[in-house]
Amino acid sequence: MEITMQKYQDYQPTQFDRKGLGCDDMQDWFVFIGQNRDSEALTRSNFTVALRELELIDPSGEDFTTASFNHWGPGWIEIILVRPDTQAAIEAQKMGDALEDYPVLDESHFSKLEHQEVSEWVAEECSRLATSCLARDLIGGGETWQELDDDKFCPSLVMERLQWYSLHEISPSDESIIMAMGELGLLKAD
Repeated sequence: MEITMQKYQDYQPTQFDRKGLGCDDMQDWFVFIGQNRDSEALTRSNFTVALRELELIDPSGEDFTTASFNHWGPGWIEIILVRPDTQAAIEAQKMGDALEDYPVLDESHFSKLEHQEVSEWVAEECSRLATSCLARDLIGGGETWQELDDDKFCPSLVMERLQWYSLHEISPSDESIIMAMGELGLLKAD
């Protein structure tokens, strides 16, 4: 199998960066996949899955490694490097070929990561909005967020109420989130 990945000596994160900076002893290794501070869930999921698969093939990590760098643009960059002419390089090439046909290495991992991040966002937004003046105005009176056990507050219930926004790939307004919390009984009068 012919490896078409870029050698590290030719790698530069942006056109403004020097090629092959750092990793002097790995200049002939291949750059497989990377992520940075600004990477979306899909990129981060593919990175994690790729690393997991390489660890299965090479548990000792002799033929692959991760390299992390501070960067003036995205803050930091992390890449996976694979040694040429190894089983790790062959597996990385297979995964790279698969990504050209379909952008997700592991649908289950990606779906779980995306759901977790949306759940965390909904919980943070509910917390922020529950005691806001906007909530008091919309719900009426001196409404505040009811302190609930983790067993009672479930971001998934709020997400379910806001499903229309997800289906239309737009973020719900503060008002919509507050109304969903009110409908679920998460807000109570002082």
